[in-house]
Amino acid sequence: MFLSIVLVTAVIILLHWTLTRKFSYWKRKGFLNYPGYFPFGTSKELTLVKRYQGFIHQELYNKLSPNPFGGIYVWNEPILFIRDPEIIRLIMVKEFQHFRDRGRVELSPKQPLSQHLFNLDGDIWRSLRIKLTPTFTSGRLKHMFSLFINAASKFDKCAFGLDTTSVEYEEFRKISQVMFIPYIPIKRIIGLALYHYFPFMRRFLDLNGIHKKIEELVFPLILDSVKHREQNNVRRNDFLDLMIQLQKRGKLENILLLKSINVHISFIEITTNLLVAQCFVFIVAGYETSSSVLSFAFYELALNQDIQDKLRKEIDEVTKNNGGEVDYQILNEMHYLDQVISEVLRKYPTAPLLERKCSKDFIVQNNPELIIEKGTKVWIPVYSLHHDPKYFKNPDNFDPDRFSPENKLSIVPFSYLPFGEGPRHCIGMRFGLLQTKLGIYTVISKYKVIPTEETPKRLNFRPSTLLTRTDQLIQLIIQPRDDLKASTTVISNENPAAT
Repeated sequence: MFLSIVLVTAVIILLHWTLTRKFSYWKRKGFLNYPGYFPFGTSKELTLVKRYQGFIHQELYNKLSPNPFGGIYVWNEPILFIRDPEIIRLIMVKEFQHFRDRGRVELSPKQPLSQHLFNLDGDIWRSLRIKLTPTFTSGRLKHMFSLFINAASKFDKCAFGLDTTSVEYEEFRKISQVMFIPYIPIKRIIGLALYHYFPFMRRFLDLNGIHKKIEELVFPLILDSVKHREQNNVRRNDFLDLMIQLQKRGKLENILLLKSINVHISFIEITTNLLVAQCFVFIVAGYETSSSVLSFAFYELALNQDIQDKLRKEIDEVTKNNGGEVDYQILNEMHYLDQVISEVLRKYPTAPLLERKCSKDFIVQNNPELIIEKGTKVWIPVYSLHHDPKYFKNPDNFDPDRFSPENKLSIVPFSYLPFGEGPRHCIGMRFGLLQTKLGIYTVISKYKVIPTEETPKRLNFRPSTLLTRTDQLIQLIIQPRDDLKASTTVISNENPAAT
């Protein structure tokens, strides 16, 4: 009996040690930290995505003030939470070799859609990044501008050439809707807990973060589009065309670009799964993010009529010598439009958080006692930085003049990160900005956008680890410019394409 009691006690002590030992990690390392507790770590809301993550990050950001960084826990995993722009610069640019990876997922053949550029790490990421970089040069975008113009008239999708009246487009919308359902089933919660607390079980767990329904929608949509283009010799000079060429030829790299990198790159084969995965991430990045940014932009322009009038005046002045029409060069001369979009991305950053993973030990601030160990994840709270009054006065106000030529120079470097920075900055930045500019131009050049009685005075956001998306209906009215008393149209973000 006594021996049984001893054994049970020993097992309980061992289990307790196994489950809680990591929660002393930051204290043992000498880092300021926010405590973590079994089972969820620092914050249940953070770990289970119970609330918009940007708000939770901001609370942690404020509690750690004025320290440049501090440790937190997600489940039992130590995360280094960075607050200081100078350290962010080191991580994202100067010491990039230490923090090249995101470390988001352990790739598996069971997760084909997870094998996209955003998730990939190491040499595979670098090789694919080089392959895809030519897609988003200013020259290629200029060549594609006619597609943007045609799409803007219907708020269509440039990257895949889908008609908004087509069955394929409806499938496209379903993908976006299913992708961002803020729900974590209990089965996945248990799986994540086992994944973190009992690493030996990881080989038995299938933690595919992408809903099976999404795979069922994405694969037929992309592969049918590829088949149609190949059988009918269709060429649109869009993203899908590039991926088809990469798969056929093996590479489209610019040889001069490769020589300038001066490192060995192991070229990877563009398999069907890899092709579909890249198309999938650009569905998410190109469609959902742009529609959200446009929704936020029209919302702020409706609430700030003086800003809208100033923007419309610039549009008229810049296009007057071109018969009121726009082309690639003219669109890039609309500097106040740039300011408006920059302020939208500050107040509503598409990604509230950037992640990096330390690939080799790194000494912090030349202090040998403070070492970020290999394998440690690092979080950069974009939403928190963008709403810190230290960097942006009255951060809740919408003020495009923050990004005027004279004021832009005073913005603290790496306090504004709408697309990230360094070698892993958003590869589709130019593409996203171009279609957002054209979307705003298309509406504001012809219409006046005004709020309704139902338009919210302040926006709330959906629980999400990836994107900033409102959980409210943004209802606005557009009126023709020539006759403001003419018939009006109500638009809302319920249908992103309509917005």
